[in-house]
Amino acid sequence: MKQEREFGGISLAAAGAVVMLAQGFHPILLASIKLGQTAAWLAMLLAGLLALAFYLAAAAPLQDIPTGNLIDLARAAAGRPGAIITALLVCSTLVFHAALIVRQTSEMAVGAIYTHTPQTFATVTLIGCTLYAAYGNLAAVVRLARGFLPVLLLAILLILVGGSAWGRPRFLLPFWGPGPGRLVLGASTLAGLFCPLVLFLLIAADGLRDRNRLPRAGVMAIGGSALVLTLIKVVLLMSYPVPLGYSITFPLHELARLVVGGRFFERIEGLWVIVWVFATACHLGALLHAAARAFTAAFDIPSYRPAVLPLVFVAMVAAFFPHDQGQSVAWGQQVLPLYVAVGMVLPVTLALAVTIRRWIRRAA
Repeated sequence: MKQEREFGGISLAAAGAVVMLAQGFHPILLASIKLGQTAAWLAMLLAGLLALAFYLAAAAPLQDIPTGNLIDLARAAAGRPGAIITALLVCSTLVFHAALIVRQTSEMAVGAIYTHTPQTFATVTLIGCTLYAAYGNLAAVVRLARGFLPVLLLAILLILVGGSAWGRPRFLLPFWGPGPGRLVLGASTLAGLFCPLVLFLLIAADGLRDRNRLPRAGVMAIGGSALVLTLIKVVLLMSYPVPLGYSITFPLHELARLVVGGRFFERIEGLWVIVWVFATACHLGALLHAAARAFTAAFDIPSYRPAVLPLVFVAMVAAFFPHDQGQSVAWGQQVLPLYVAVGMVLPVTLALAVTIRRWIRRAA
């Protein structure tokens, strides 16, 4: 029974990759073009490397906490008040992010695919799928995402191969985009895109069978997804160059519209809708499950399930806060510095505090 609740490092890495790659269908990648311009692909790669560095710094002391996660790291660093504050910050960030994803997905569904369907119906349906995914145990959430990863990668590969036929490499010039300095600065902000993935990995760490696999799982999940997202940005910029790329809200959907396989095999982007929706459900289910685990761990609640329904409900209500899709996209870009603070700086600060306390204890 215990082994059914645990999983290996590869499973955790695969689930983390799904959590990150699902964002390739959403407007959140639009921020990379605004920050990197023609070098948006390079900004994405640098952002992934920066996120990986922060993750490895936070995961190092976490390996020495048996069956612990980010909240246990906060408790070791600052006691129960630190654990509660960390849990509230993590929950708020993940629920807000989930709300934006829900709103953007429902807007896209009713605006471009099911034009006669009320937006409320699309939102409630997606939330229902998310609730079902998040309510299962952590191992079930991880294995569901792991099983879906090959399908997601195949769908992305077909889109990139089909869309690249319309691309022109000259649209990637100038190589440094806005310049090396501004590119690096933009990449540091863009690292906030990896905040949900980093938080998920650090919270799901308590279900890992071998704690020594935690850094390796992060390298595979963050590094692998960063490479795939970089390829998406390369093909997208070659097909929709700057400044046209500023108007591409849903990147993979727009690339799928370019896939043509003959006279009677075109405009097949509808085939990817089911993959997109399933990936979004896995993304939301994993993050809201992680939020529920963080909340219950901070308040010593024995089961995470009582927190799942309230957090999913809050995400659904918050999804209606933006007036329209444009405002939800703008909010997603404006909170990237906050994502960096909560998903990168906070875990590293806690890890540093735990390390210092260990040094002091050994020296005493």
